Amino acid sequence: MCPRISQILNLAYLNLVPSLNLNPFSIATLFYEPSTRTRLSFESAMKRLGGKVLTTENAREFSSAAKGETLEDSIRTVEGYSDIIVIRHFESGAARRVVMTAIPFINVGDGPEIGKLDVIKVALVGDLENGRTVCSLAYLLAKYNDVKIYFVSPEVVKMKDIKEYLTLKGVEWEESANLKEVASKCEWDVG
Repeated sequence: MCPRISQILNLAYLNLVPSLNLNPFSIATLFYEPSTRTRLSFESAMKRLGGKVLTTENAREFSSAAKGETLEDSIRTVEGYSDIIVIRHFESGAARRVVMTAIPFINVGDGPEIGKLDVIKVALVGDLENGRTVCSLAYLLAKYNDVKIYFVSPEVVKMKDIKEYLTLKGVEWEESANLKEVASKCEWDVG
């Protein structure tokens, strides 16, 4: 393991590094279509950051949707239980129906078509200083039109390398340590 990462992990273990502690926030994962890896990645991240998880693995069969409840009614109920909703739905355009929520939501797939990245706001969250994948993703996003990137991390692991490049490419970016505030600004579609 890289000595810098090892040092950060040791400090974090001793609670000497500020973190994105999401306690007492909760996330609801509503998956009307199966996607074990996607669902577990969101649930694992939330739990590792100290938050709570409410989940339904197959809402299409094992929720009130099976009895005829509309997606809008389900969302109105679930938003009372959580601070953010992660949704995957089998119906094209389902995310547009969820937009009316009072809390942020993340669309991780609705329908069979592939989404487009132009005109999107994306938050990259975590150890941005040492994470190679977030840097690669930021380079990729810079190739699309009208993209805004939010870098969300504690001060000690802020993004360093790519900000000048993004500015040169005309990509709007912003830094924050407040995930909840940034989540409310993003329409995430990571299908």
